Amino acid sequence: MKKRIIICGLALVGVMAGLTTVVPSIAQDYPTANAATIDAMVRQRFDATQSYAAFGTLNATIDAAFAVAQTATAAVQLAPTIPLTPTPLSPDATGSIPTETPIPPTSEPLASVSSEFVFIPAVDNFQMGTTLNEVAQAVNQCTIEEQGNCTVDMAQDSLPVHTVKLTAFQMQRNEVTVGEYLNFLNSRGPGSHLNGCDGQACALTQDQDKSSPIAYDGKVYSAANNVPMYKVTWYGAKAFCEAAGGRLPSEAEWEYAARGTDGRIYPWGNTWDPLSARTSIPVTTNVGPVAINSYPSGLSPFGLFDMAGNVAEWVNDWYDPAYYSNPEATGTDPAGPAAGSQKVVRGGSWDSKPFFARSVHRQSLDPTAATNGTGFRCAAKATDIIPTLTPAFTETISFTVTPSPSSQANLVVSPTASLSNPQPTLTQTAAG
Repeated sequence: MKKRIIICGLALVGVMAGLTTVVPSIAQDYPTANAATIDAMVRQRFDATQSYAAFGTLNATIDAAFAVAQTATAAVQLAPTIPLTPTPLSPDATGSIPTETPIPPTSEPLASVSSEFVFIPAVDNFQMGTTLNEVAQAVNQCTIEEQGNCTVDMAQDSLPVHTVKLTAFQMQRNEVTVGEYLNFLNSRGPGSHLNGCDGQACALTQDQDKSSPIAYDGKVYSAANNVPMYKVTWYGAKAFCEAAGGRLPSEAEWEYAARGTDGRIYPWGNTWDPLSARTSIPVTTNVGPVAINSYPSGLSPFGLFDMAGNVAEWVNDWYDPAYYSNPEATGTDPAGPAAGSQKVVRGGSWDSKPFFARSVHRQSLDPTAATNGTGFRCAAKATDIIPTLTPAFTETISFTVTPSPSSQANLVVSPTASLSNPQPTLTQTAAG
């Protein structure tokens, strides 16, 4: 009731403000009119029909606002109790990196991040990396069954197995799509693809590379679709995730999200299934990645799509082929080498043999490269779930958190940008 009184009071103040502009206007138009005449003219201009219509509209607006307030209050009460607080790839095209003054990031909205962020629980003893025996089996499968050119040397960088401790985090259920990245570029303004990501190129457009999914007419970026974004640099991936309030995942986080606690070799298990991932497509064909959610049988233990195939994924770490043998590779939340010349890429792409789509396999790429088979997904701290993963956005963000019948359930957060749905929607369900 107090909210309704305040809203009504503000509305009446607005009406009075309108009268204060009408009276001086009449007095100026009719300087010889007396007070009684001015009063009559004011009453004439605000005739009964207009007043009642305006009041009816005002009352309807107040009722709608009051209903929204009630819904938001009820929704917030349902919120979960979460603290607020080396196989180098050959790039098919890198494009030129302009040297002019970088376009500074803007506070314009990203517009939407439609992919859910899945809660990944903490783990104390994740066994990261692989064994020489597993590598030998993978090489045998690659050379005999897949007729590929695979060697043990291609997997030396994923040895040895080492124990990693990870705190809880979130990762997007899907790879970032072309449509989502299109919104990001448009939010940064014309020409932002050239040097709008930490002074580096974000992505290639069709005027630079005909195979790019994004067109650019000098003013607006277009050609959005539901296919994972590709032709994007590491800098472009990093800038997108940061604009969304998140970050790129670490290599350790990525591998754990793909393999789970049982250490499977592929996201779905230990046996290769060609129906569970988009891989092995000849590069000579005029094809590429397919729409997200196309391979439901390939879900990871935490319910993530396309952790094998479709597009390989940038992670945050610098690449060092000997990193797993270093003491800093173990411990809590390892972040990779302090510096390097290439960034780690994980998961394999649509043109990869299954050997390269194994969840333990490591690849690397120059961070300025933008290829047909490299995309990304974002991660975030677990405590960033509420109130929003996108604090810099100007749109209102509505979250759906799906409930779980079990205390061990994973938490899923689905952010959707909307200007017409200001109240948060909070429920809770199991991930996957």
